[in-house]
Amino acid sequence: MKIIVILEKKLKILVLLLLFISVSGYSQWVCRSKLGAHLKPFKKDFPLLWAAEVTLGHGYMTDERQITNAMVFATLDYSWKKHQIYVEGGMKAWRNTYKGPGQYNGEPEGGFGFFQKQRFGIRDAFYRYKKDDNTIVVGFQQFTLGDYFLVNERALGLSYKNTFGSWDINVNGASVLKDFSRFGTFCSVNYLYNTIRDRVYPVLGESIGETNFAAVVATWTPKEKKAEASDDEFGEFNEFAEKPKNRIFKNASLIGYTEFGTLIPEMRYHFGANSLFEFPFKIKLKLEVLNQTITDNNALIYYINLAKTFNFGSKGQSFINLKYYGKYNIDENAMAYASFSNLFIGEVMRMDMMDMPLYQVAFKHRVPKWKSQIKIQFTQQFYYQHISEFDVAIGKTFFHHAKLTIMGSRMLADDLDDVLYMIRAEMRVTF
Repeated sequence: MKIIVILEKKLKILVLLLLFISVSGYSQWVCRSKLGAHLKPFKKDFPLLWAAEVTLGHGYMTDERQITNAMVFATLDYSWKKHQIYVEGGMKAWRNTYKGPGQYNGEPEGGFGFFQKQRFGIRDAFYRYKKDDNTIVVGFQQFTLGDYFLVNERALGLSYKNTFGSWDINVNGASVLKDFSRFGTFCSVNYLYNTIRDRVYPVLGESIGETNFAAVVATWTPKEKKAEASDDEFGEFNEFAEKPKNRIFKNASLIGYTEFGTLIPEMRYHFGANSLFEFPFKIKLKLEVLNQTITDNNALIYYINLAKTFNFGSKGQSFINLKYYGKYNIDENAMAYASFSNLFIGEVMRMDMMDMPLYQVAFKHRVPKWKSQIKIQFTQQFYYQHISEFDVAIGKTFFHHAKLTIMGSRMLADDLDDVLYMIRAEMRVTF
């Protein structure tokens, strides 16, 4: 017990030091990959591009565990005219020494060397065709609908985007497979933390057709009115000439979404709308409301996101973000069922739609000149486990190719015996 108390004090001091010694910084919580920014040709004038990335991470938690992971990814991009073939895959290996009930006991379980387990897999393998304002993508790919939170998933399927006039149409249909999904066997990092055993997670199919989704999102963006041309030869210098209005209202979307499959007892439907507003002083407001139609789980789901940007010139940029995920129960004890949102709120607890209602406050600051960034966030869940998590992440890029990220977290929940702390360092090299 004394050891845990000492570790807690040390971790508190270390987190505070990290906050003060790093003037700036920002680290994406979900995916810190930079493969796309390092694509380069195998040979000059030949349209085959490649990139590779190696990641090593190690950390400690105050429930007396060490967490270690290693990842190697590579990508190939072959593009010509209106066509693109893109493949990205690799290997993950990990070690978790936690000896609690139902957890690893620190001994290798089919892994190699230092690690307990490893997985080989793909993250993307798709064909894209783009002509004018039409884009079709077929294969394993990253799906987002164009709304604010319903889907953020890797799956096997088809996506189609079309723009005509002021409208953008996004049509998606896919089958989500456990081996390839973002929360599945290969892509998730839940194996590193795994702190609360009895949480509710979405069901993921192992075969095509078991867990699927389909969606249509239509987004309307009003066009800015241009000032009429003046007949005055000096009109372009006229300080009283009419200027385009800077609209507060930016866009709005209509959303239709459904989940279905042999492992989903009945079809689930979500219908609704969202909108984006941008106020003076770079204040943005995002709103989304969805009607969830599921037997015994009918509810209204809503999302509010208020964000503010601060510019400090050579000293960088700061961002403040407040998010609230809420629901109004039509049926008693209804839960939010959007299985493929993968919000991953919190570095350790990874809260999602089923954990609603919850809120998150985040601050990040970055200084491109120093290639450093910091992110601080606090998340609170109101019911079920009453989870709260405070996270700090500091990142620094070296030589354009290597990035060191240090993360610290403090967690509370009903099923935790005490306050839980985590600290972890991760080095990512892309070439």
